[in-house]
Amino acid sequence: MAVDALSTAKLVVYSIFVQFAVFCFFKHRRLGLLGWWYVNLFCVLRIVTGAIGVHGDKNGETVTILNSIGISPLLLALSGLVHEVKRATNKRSQSKFDPIFELLFHGIVLAGMALIIVAIINLEDNDNISSSKTKLDVGSAISCVAYGLLVAWTVSLLVQSRQPPQNVDAIVVRYRNVLLFACFLSLPLLAIRIGWGVAYLQLKINHPGSGFLTSLAITVCLSVVPEMLIIAVVLAAGVFTHKLHDTMTAGTPWTTSRKGRA
Repeated sequence: MAVDALSTAKLVVYSIFVQFAVFCFFKHRRLGLLGWWYVNLFCVLRIVTGAIGVHGDKNGETVTILNSIGISPLLLALSGLVHEVKRATNKRSQSKFDPIFELLFHGIVLAGMALIIVAIINLEDNDNISSSKTKLDVGSAISCVAYGLLVAWTVSLLVQSRQPPQNVDAIVVRYRNVLLFACFLSLPLLAIRIGWGVAYLQLKINHPGSGFLTSLAITVCLSVVPEMLIIAVVLAAGVFTHKLHDTMTAGTPWTTSRKGRA
């Protein structure tokens, strides 16, 4: 009954969250296209897992996979929002290597997710256990590496944000700081969620009778709540900064500098 209540709560909460996520996706437009796309994707995934938990198998292969891959859209969502922060401040400051970095980051995250999915499927089928454990270890390690890269990128932008940019409207800088702070605030919550995910999968293989796997309190505190807080923080920042794209295209920050040079 408690698990049903938790699944129902997730279904209700993310059904509300996804409406704000769609709003942010259309308001931030191409400036934050990737970030808000993955926020929406994560909300949809949690709606699906909530629905399965209420009406279907709560501990089967599908639920395990959906819960495991939840880390990937969170990583990609925050990466996309950090990219939006950088673009919002000064489009000219973007390096030609930025798109390459984004592609590499996506590749790393997706590779980790793919290895974890394959490992879970093989383990559920009792197929090549040793190889599956190796894939799971490598996939988990890749996810941790991706998290480290995200932390490094976010912190570097946070350090750069201490120097006020030139020819940028104050409201744009304010919006940038709100989004950047939301991403930074989400990092420790994401670390908790990744730690829980790695521990859950490792124990499910090596110690399937562990109380860690069946404890509702642990699941709520280390998985459900961190995920909800991340999305809540990100959506609050997204709604607050929903005029960022319109502000930039209305003459700030670059059209203003062009007029000054004319």
